Amino acid sequence: PHCHLPVLPEKKTRHGWSAACWLMNDGGENPRAAALVLRRQLPRLPFSVLYVPKGPIVDHADALAWEAILAHLERLVR
Repeated sequence: PHCHLPVLPEKKTRHGWSAACWLMNDGGENPRAAALVLRRQLPRLPFSVLYVPKGPIVDHADALAWEAILAHLERLVR
């Protein structure tokens, strides 16, 4: 799944941040979960920092959507 990426402010990209967006639909047009993930490689280290500003966005009553988005985020951090 994918979603439209917002334009990152120039300041973020100058400092090494990149963005990825994840979207889970209900099989049609209705979104069930979404997350914008910002990533920045740490200088001189083999690690990155991942940041999900103001999210993830999920209906708190939707257990399946929570499981899906948390599994996706866990795959990203490994």
